[in-house]
Amino acid sequence: MQVTLVRHGLTDYNLHGKVQGFLDIPLNSIGLDQAEYASKFLKDETFDSIYSSPLSRAVKTAEAINKHFDLEIQTIDNLKEQNFYDFEGADIQDLIQNYPNGIDEHIESLESLSARVKVAIDTIYEAEGPGKHILLTAHSRTIKAILNHFDDSVCIKTSPLENCSVSRISYDGEQGKVLEMNTLTMTNDEKNKNQGMAH
Repeated sequence: MQVTLVRHGLTDYNLHGKVQGFLDIPLNSIGLDQAEYASKFLKDETFDSIYSSPLSRAVKTAEAINKHFDLEIQTIDNLKEQNFYDFEGADIQDLIQNYPNGIDEHIESLESLSARVKVAIDTIYEAEGPGKHILLTAHSRTIKAILNHFDDSVCIKTSPLENCSVSRISYDGEQGKVLEMNTLTMTNDEKNKNQGMAH
């Protein structure tokens, strides 16, 4: 089974450096444009099924891509972003200043995140089986936790993963491999144009 993983498009919380976690923050206009670019980037692929986090920023990204495929978008709760509990909605720079030792002990552990995304991937494999090509839309740390299962050089906290970037894994139910990570679906010119519109 091959899984193509796409991070959701930009939100206002991404733009302004706020913690999202489980909050259902929608795509902004740039994020919707990014999802369209991802759709164009992937339009010649062949997908057997589409899975998404239930949060709207991931679902809307999946919907943009799905216009070329007309598949059912199946949501899995275990694909939600890491849960930041009381820190959701907070300014990231404020947290860095006010919690010099970090907030790890106050939020969902990386071990918990890693375990539940592995359950999600196993659930998809059991439903789909070998030889299938799956599209999965989710969140930065969710996707990096999946990639980290198969390549421990991927750091869940610090490895870069751009909005609407494409990563890929292969998985046979036991062994997996990272095939691609953080491939941009917009050119730099397109990205700069959209970022300019945000200010």
